[in-house]
Amino acid sequence: MAPVALAIAGDLGASPYPFAMIVALAASAAFMTPVSSPVNTLVVGPGNYAFGDFVRVGVPFTVMVLVVSVPGAPAAAAEIAGG
Repeated sequence: MAPVALAIAGDLGASPYPFAMIVALAASAAFMTPVSSPVNTLVVGPGNYAFGDFVRVGVPFTVMVLVVSVPGAPAAAAEIAGG
C-alpha cells in the first residue's frame, strides 16, 4: 500500500509524509479479529475469547483510531517536516 499512497501523493503534488503515516497506522490497526496479530492469537485460548469478542471491541477501537489519525497525520507530518 505504501507505493500506492506515495504515488497518489506525487500525483496530487502533496507531501508524502501524511500518506505514509496513514499507511503505517492502518497496517498496525489490527484489532478486529483474533488472527490479525500474534498478540490477539496468543490471548484467544487463555482468555477464553470468541471471534465475536474481538469484533465487538475491535470495530469501535478501529473507528476511534481512524477518527484520530486521519486528521492528526497531516498535522504531525507538517510538524515533523518542519513546516
